[in-house]
Amino acid sequence: MHGAVAGGLRGWRLYAALAVAVAVAAAAWWSTLGGREREGSGLRIAVTFPSLKPDVELLACEGDTVVSVAPPGVDPHDYQLAPRDVEELRGSDLIVSTGHAPFEARIAELVARGELKAKLVEVPSVPGIKLLTNPATGRKNLHWPIYDPSNYLAFVKHLAGVMAELRPSCAQAYRERAAAIEGELGSLLSRAPKIDAMAVGYSPEVQYAVEWAGVKVSYLLVKEHELPATPEDIAAAERALAEGRALLVVSVKGAEGTPLGAKAEELARKYGRPIIYVPSPLEVSSTLEKLNATIAELSRAAQQLRG
Repeated sequence: MHGAVAGGLRGWRLYAALAVAVAVAAAAWWSTLGGREREGSGLRIAVTFPSLKPDVELLACEGDTVVSVAPPGVDPHDYQLAPRDVEELRGSDLIVSTGHAPFEARIAELVARGELKAKLVEVPSVPGIKLLTNPATGRKNLHWPIYDPSNYLAFVKHLAGVMAELRPSCAQAYRERAAAIEGELGSLLSRAPKIDAMAVGYSPEVQYAVEWAGVKVSYLLVKEHELPATPEDIAAAERALAEGRALLVVSVKGAEGTPLGAKAEELARKYGRPIIYVPSPLEVSSTLEKLNATIAELSRAAQQLRG
């Protein structure tokens, strides 16, 4: 009787050990399938800014879904992460972040602590991204580096690679979409003028939009988000325009209704300098569309400078 019981216990222990081993092996196998791939559906991708959504959607494969944490119409710089956002992020496979707004820092903390399991891609940390120095603060400019075409291409290729790792069955589709974006970008750049000139800029965002084309933004009327230039800064920018050292003004579409946006227009008119209007990085359109509009503005300014 005792022997039968002991034998039964040994058999139960062996069965339990085998069950645990199978479960561990199955978990490891499932984890190699990557994100939603294991469920037979697409990736769930969360972007922090609504204006990142169109760029990610250009790469998305059938079945992938892209959602924005910050809603349209809200300045993401002022957005605060809500409990519903955290729940949304818990169900995501991939998070794409600009890596500089306060709520994005909170997301990075949650990922670092393991509370969010999604893969995090932060634009400033993408291999190949080159950050410019803000001329007004002397610090790295984190405001939309993918406005620069070379940075944008680095971002697209890196993101396509990450998405391919998470969903191998769509790897070829992601690569093909990235190649198509590269081709369209090359076509856009073939029409872009090269301008060797110094400029007064409205805000840090304009730096990446135009410096790749030879427009050196040396003065800013808005130093950082909600940090306007001092009267001394504005006077220095005005002297540069008056003396012919700065030949252009670069502003953001929609800034005309702000005091410093109006100041940018006033300075351009006063000294007869061309003003370039670039789409706001917060505009919900792809970077390709923004660059297309920017190149048209650069071409117009180049023609004005030639007289």
